[in-house]
Amino acid sequence: MSIAKLRKKMRQKGLRTIVWGGLLLIFLVSCFLGYGSLMGGSSTRVQLAPGVVAKVGRKKIVREEYNDLLQRQMENYSRYGGVRFSNEESIKKSVLDNMVDRILKERACRDERIKVRSGEVDDKIENMMDQQIESLKMQAGSARRFALQVKKKYGSLPKLKDEIRSQLKDNEDGITEQVRTEKLQEKIKAQVKVTLSEYRRSTEEVKARHILIKPEPTPAEREAGKDGKADKGGKAKTAQQQSAEAAAKKKADDLLARLKKGESFEALAKQYSEDYSNASQGGDLGWFPRGRMVKEFDDTAFRLKKGELSGVVKTEFGYHIIQLEDKRLNLPPDYNDVTYKCEKKGCDNEWTTKDTPQECPKCKSKKFRTVKRRREELLAQYADQKKWEHWRDYEEKLKKEADVQIIDPELHAYELETQGKTAEAIKLYKEALKSWEGDPLIKPGPIYFHLAQLYERDGKKQEAIRDYEQANTYEEDAEAHLALGKLLKDDKKTRQKATEHLKSASDLSYDDTYRHQELKRLFEELGEKDLAKKEQDLYDQAQRANPQQPFSVTPQ
Repeated sequence: MSIAKLRKKMRQKGLRTIVWGGLLLIFLVSCFLGYGSLMGGSSTRVQLAPGVVAKVGRKKIVREEYNDLLQRQMENYSRYGGVRFSNEESIKKSVLDNMVDRILKERACRDERIKVRSGEVDDKIENMMDQQIESLKMQAGSARRFALQVKKKYGSLPKLKDEIRSQLKDNEDGITEQVRTEKLQEKIKAQVKVTLSEYRRSTEEVKARHILIKPEPTPAEREAGKDGKADKGGKAKTAQQQSAEAAAKKKADDLLARLKKGESFEALAKQYSEDYSNASQGGDLGWFPRGRMVKEFDDTAFRLKKGELSGVVKTEFGYHIIQLEDKRLNLPPDYNDVTYKCEKKGCDNEWTTKDTPQECPKCKSKKFRTVKRRREELLAQYADQKKWEHWRDYEEKLKKEADVQIIDPELHAYELETQGKTAEAIKLYKEALKSWEGDPLIKPGPIYFHLAQLYERDGKKQEAIRDYEQANTYEEDAEAHLALGKLLKDDKKTRQKATEHLKSASDLSYDDTYRHQELKRLFEELGEKDLAKKEQDLYDQAQRANPQQPFSVTPQ
């Protein structure tokens, strides 16, 4: 074999070695970065975000679909006010909530056998198009300006309608789903039937007195400022709490026994009631409608007859004894109004009265007809209110009965944060930070911001400062700078640093009038008069700014 051929063969072999070696290296690096230790040890700093964001029963919400919807929502927010550290997590959670809601409504539509015809979708598209046309007319300010803008941008009104219709048809699947959900809503709302007597009863008010006995707060509750108010968090009560509640219940029972023997309710309320807002008035609560008080109290008060005494009623505030003094219907003043219309040719007079008329007050004609009864309008409004309440209850029932499991650590952390579960939320936010480099929509800035808020809520000032500063290293945020300014301003050693953070917050606040007012106050507290004046100027400038809305078609 010639030397030339030998060299060529060696080069080819070497190239293959380099290629396969490179591929092997890429594979090993990706395993290391994406999946942590191959031997199942502790995770590395960077790992892949879970491919399934959440589950609704057996239905999976995959990251690709979630990210697609999230990206669109982020773009919408960027156009109208922007995405900030403080609202990014809630935006992400709202996208997930909407996806869960869609799945639940789809199931409900199947269960209720809701069908959608193509003609119904066409009608919906036409209706949405008409709404957009009306919206554009309002934007234009006048019919003449609207016509000029349409001609300039679209050539004619039919062409504008075609443009809107085309954009809406691009989302035909979404509109079909909307029509299906609306039909489900109408079916559920139709289950509600109300009568005039039910409406009248809904206006009922009662006049009552009460005596409140609170359980003696434990030392821990006293320190936390709970003042004996019951814990609604579902935690098991301590022996001290149980003992305090038993003592309060016995005291209330003893007072009830004395009342039944004929002692004055007013006198005992003045002496023993621990509702200090009305104890000096003998427990007088005055008149109140349904729904004003907590449910247990409300239900009992409205069941009582005039002059009747309740048993001992337990609420989150303690133990109550209620005495009902009076009841009344608080109907609107125009409840009995009836509107009539004269039928005599050339008159057409309309008038409203509570009395039954004998003739038209204008022409004295005996020919007239009833146009409307106010009580029927009030009943229709009440029925509509009850139908919507029933629909909301139905939606809540769907959510309550659904088996929803949030797998994504960032989304799960935010849910725990909103529930006040600080330690669990911190743990999951830290877990979410490990996967941010694998997904462009997982951003460390907002996560560090929320960690800082949780530490601040927990009284851990240094940890909060550290994570607010860490958040700003990824992307500067006005609220992060503002939070740092507030945390640092009271220490003489860090006042200058606080001022710099507040200046940065101002630079990033643009036309946010509320924040400029807040910054003005903070600069005044720091003795920075010039900076405070600048904030007032920025506030005035933002108040004067009133940009015109652009004339454009946006699909609904």
